[in-house]
Amino acid sequence: MSAQDPSNQVPGFRKTRLGTSFSPWHDIHVTPANEAFNFDTLLLAGVESEGIHQYVDDDLEAVDDPSGESDLSSVPSSPFGGSDLSSTPPSPEPALQPLPATDAPSTRLNKKARRNKKKGHSNRKHKRQETKDGQAYGAYEVCPRVRHKFMRQSEPIDTPLIAHDVPVASTGFIGQAGAFPKKEYVLDDLVGPASTFGIQLVKWDGHSAIPIVDSAGRVIALLAGHPDDASWPKVAAEAASKIESTRGRCWFPKKRRRHRRGRFAVLSFGVSFGGGQTRPCNLKNSKRNRKVLDELISHDAFKRLAGFGSAAFATWAPRLYAHYQETLGALFERDPSLRPNFPSSIFPAATINFGPRTICYKHKDFANLPFGWCAITALGSFDPTHGGHLILWDCHLVIEFLAGSTALIPSSVIAHSNTTVGEDEQRYSFTQYASGGLFRWVSHGFQKDGAFFSGLSSEDIDAIREQNRTRWEEGLSLLPTLAEVKNDVVV
Repeated sequence: MSAQDPSNQVPGFRKTRLGTSFSPWHDIHVTPANEAFNFDTLLLAGVESEGIHQYVDDDLEAVDDPSGESDLSSVPSSPFGGSDLSSTPPSPEPALQPLPATDAPSTRLNKKARRNKKKGHSNRKHKRQETKDGQAYGAYEVCPRVRHKFMRQSEPIDTPLIAHDVPVASTGFIGQAGAFPKKEYVLDDLVGPASTFGIQLVKWDGHSAIPIVDSAGRVIALLAGHPDDASWPKVAAEAASKIESTRGRCWFPKKRRRHRRGRFAVLSFGVSFGGGQTRPCNLKNSKRNRKVLDELISHDAFKRLAGFGSAAFATWAPRLYAHYQETLGALFERDPSLRPNFPSSIFPAATINFGPRTICYKHKDFANLPFGWCAITALGSFDPTHGGHLILWDCHLVIEFLAGSTALIPSSVIAHSNTTVGEDEQRYSFTQYASGGLFRWVSHGFQKDGAFFSGLSSEDIDAIREQNRTRWEEGLSLLPTLAEVKNDVVV
């Protein structure tokens, strides 16, 4: 046998009867290890991504409907599934349209698509122009007289909350999810003589601004009230009326009627980041729902509600507001396809809770920026002394929350809910917020995690870990202190 015969030299080789040597492993090629591979980089990328894609806007769709034609991705057997969520009969179930042939689309469809695309570009251009209006994103000048009047004279509510110890995600970009029972509470459950909670009842007039302070004297939340304007009750009533009159024209899939926040109809709109998406997107709504939302967004009542929530934010927490303005301003400048909701508001996303009896379960909106504020405005017709209270569980507070009033809270880290309202009452709400994923996207240079973390040195990794470790504390430093409020310090 030849010395060159591999069957004599390499284990695993065999010979056929004709003398041919072979091996099932002979043609396998092993790729050498990548010397640039860094497990620390891979691990850090995974940590940075925790929760962002899976849970942001977990009850919602995260990307705008590209076709704008389809109302539904799937059709339930009935519009409301036999629920009691609406006293107004829902609109008829929309008919499914036949799908066009995929191998030979018609010229007419192509023309229609081009028209829709052109119209979309025009609408986005108009929206950007309206948003900017010659100013930077979120530009707002606080009136010193207003600051002095409402801040210096306010009486704070002290709480035992130790904000430093509040748990957040390891990156500091989002909060931590919690498991809470889907339970509704009446007021007596919380403050009655038989209550085991021992929660403090706050009788708020719904107008006066009241800061809520943690154990370190930091203003962690704000009962902003409403503007000193005699027409404001009319504004709130018009907003509630529009929600009630348009609810029957909307289509609410089951996940937007029964969800972890409660049993009420909800639609969200604006810009967020999550739901499995790889970049910030316009929240998805069907053509039918978008038409209603566009009608509400363009209504003066909602413009004023949105503007007041943002103005109160700028007045009371100027450092934090500036952080929003700088970060989100860079985002919208970088990506003109993103559509902010209101030119007068710093918040990129909003939710309308259509009720008709909006009673939130105890929950955290943990995908929001943890040290950021969410603006909540109560609307409807209900007795605020008996129901509709805002419960801030970690602060041990239950607050009378009147229709037309606004509160600003760190909804990502403080568990909150509402007390029940009467069966014959209506309660809605309008909230504005910012996803922590948006801030993470900008911090990572407007790119996916893979691109951001590729090629990082050990020094870079250490620096990012330090930033993650200190982000929560640095975020808390952006909130005002009670001393700054009382001394009318502008920072």
